[in-house]
Amino acid sequence: MNKLDLWSKRSRAYHKKIQSYLRYVMNDHFILVALFLLGALAYYYAEWIKTVNQLTSVLMVIISAIGALLPFVGKIATFLKEADSQFWGVLEEEWKPYFRSAKYYSWVFPLACQLVFLGAIFPLLVETKQISIWNMLPMGLNLFALKGLDFTLQEAMFVYDVKNKRGLELGLYLASFICIALSLFSVDSVWALLILPLILILNFWLQKTYLTSMRAYRWDYLISQEEQRQQRVFQLFSLFVDVPALNKAAAKRRKSLDGLVRFLSGKQAKTYNYLFARAFVRNAHYVTYYVQMLVLAGLLSFVLPLNGLGLAVQIALLLMTYFQLASLGNHYQESIMVRQYGLSQDELLQALQTILIKLSLIQIVFLSLWNLFLHQSVLVLVGAVICAVVLILFIQLYLKYRFRKQGQYYNH
Repeated sequence: MNKLDLWSKRSRAYHKKIQSYLRYVMNDHFILVALFLLGALAYYYAEWIKTVNQLTSVLMVIISAIGALLPFVGKIATFLKEADSQFWGVLEEEWKPYFRSAKYYSWVFPLACQLVFLGAIFPLLVETKQISIWNMLPMGLNLFALKGLDFTLQEAMFVYDVKNKRGLELGLYLASFICIALSLFSVDSVWALLILPLILILNFWLQKTYLTSMRAYRWDYLISQEEQRQQRVFQLFSLFVDVPALNKAAAKRRKSLDGLVRFLSGKQAKTYNYLFARAFVRNAHYVTYYVQMLVLAGLLSFVLPLNGLGLAVQIALLLMTYFQLASLGNHYQESIMVRQYGLSQDELLQALQTILIKLSLIQIVFLSLWNLFLHQSVLVLVGAVICAVVLILFIQLYLKYRFRKQGQYYNH
């Protein structure tokens, strides 16, 4: 089979799978809530911009730090499968058009993210520096060139085992940070364009040095990278719908969180309390999602005011956390050793409710301290009480409903 035909076939199959999940995620309720949140964020962002008189050094550092992450957004989507290294690996030269198509396809998402970033900071720069849209061109070209440099490094890793990968990523981040900071400093000047030739020369040198001579592809690396890329996409969908294609994260003990296990399970831990606490701490998917939602709620505190809408958005994010963490209840359903203890499903439900309530209280404490630091208002304490009541009621009522709906797991 021609490699370009193989690419087309696999990309269509992948898009068909993604669309099957999007059909459940992008329902009317989700779109309505998303539009409401985006509208609220846009409104308060516009109101905040009116209060900014000049682009301070702190703002420039924050914008540069966020923008420097853009070159890392998007990996080359190869759609490779495990059998490729055995059946197609001997035809190294014929894979070049395949990977070229993969690279062109992979440009779409990074470019969209860059346009969103530039569109978000443009009103701020108009307000503080009185610029036109053409003044954003140098920064846009620099970001485009930096992403091209990142793709070149990714392609080099297709054939070379880079030992100091973290060092290269840190170097690219620092280079991106400096480029964006210089672009902000001289956003109304043509001097910002002087950065672009340096990036293009470095990119050209890397391509001539590492990509001109044909070498054997690192098939194991390529296949594992593609699997990780797809798993990140499926993790996003798993926030809204069950995704059979999502692999469960490997369990790993984290000694630094042993104290959290003891707090969650209690001094005289019952069986399910201890098992659920340990499952939460050792499973990277649960811990990462829990922390991400807390960080996201904290970041929104920068933009949203301390009022009913801001509190509602934060509560909505925390509710999503426990909607997803409710799957902890199924973690040991297939364990024969647990079943032999003869524990009732009532004990399972009570243990899960206890664990999730304790986790919610931890989030509320951290978020309240952060809000108090930002807003310095007594309303933070009122919001914390309301948030605690809403989350506890949700955990108590939703888990009962979910377990009863699953019938085979809960018989009251």
